[in-house]
Amino acid sequence: MLSTNCRTYKSVDVVMDPSQAVLYPAEFLNSLEPTGIPPHNLQLKIGVPIMLLRNLDPPEMCNGTRLSVKNPYSHIIEATILTGCARGTGVFIPRIPLIPTDLPFHFKRLQFPVRLAFAMSINKAQGQSLKIAGIHLENQCFSHGQLYVACSRVGNPTNLYILAHEGKTKNTVYHCCLFQLMHLYTLKHQLTLTFNPLNHELNPICYLLALLGAHHFLHVSRIRVKSLTLRVLMSYIYTYGAPILDVSRSHTTTQHSR
Repeated sequence: MLSTNCRTYKSVDVVMDPSQAVLYPAEFLNSLEPTGIPPHNLQLKIGVPIMLLRNLDPPEMCNGTRLSVKNPYSHIIEATILTGCARGTGVFIPRIPLIPTDLPFHFKRLQFPVRLAFAMSINKAQGQSLKIAGIHLENQCFSHGQLYVACSRVGNPTNLYILAHEGKTKNTVYHCCLFQLMHLYTLKHQLTLTFNPLNHELNPICYLLALLGAHHFLHVSRIRVKSLTLRVLMSYIYTYGAPILDVSRSHTTTQHSR
């Protein structure tokens, strides 16, 4: 627990159509917390981690950037960037108007575009690099690639900690996407790609495609492809596999997949 004093910032909420002011009073608007919108009562302390919810000054201050509160002033927040190319830079965050789009009516909330970020969703964590990561998987992943995104936030697999029911979780994989990727790749390069299991280190693309489920492979001595293609295929390989992943051996599995 942080021992510093807490400051509360209250938003100003108004409907966009003045004729609907009677139907949607301010008290009702204050109770709403749409996705991607900061709360009406935003409580901050010095040192708490926060996440930016809007692009203010790319690439330094983008949606999803994590910061640490340095000084919560009355009308502005001074913070330090924790991630990205501007890590360690001090910035000021103003109040801005935010209009949610997932409601049957439109209202505007004037508030600081931040939210407390002691934890974040897997989608928000995509693209961020962490030294240590803990993944809460008691609620299993529901979309293709989510497990890969969560497990690849750290460079060292020994710094990855996973909480899951009975040490296991399901890995959601859309197999049709993987086979379409393999089919498009073979058509683009006009190659009969095959796999030699005794010599797969000389042919990493053949090896990766073989793991994707192709069966009609012949040995190819050399394939020149862009490194981006290789990284994409390796990403899909990581997500492909048994429908049940034993996370109690996640360190071994992650290291082998990389």
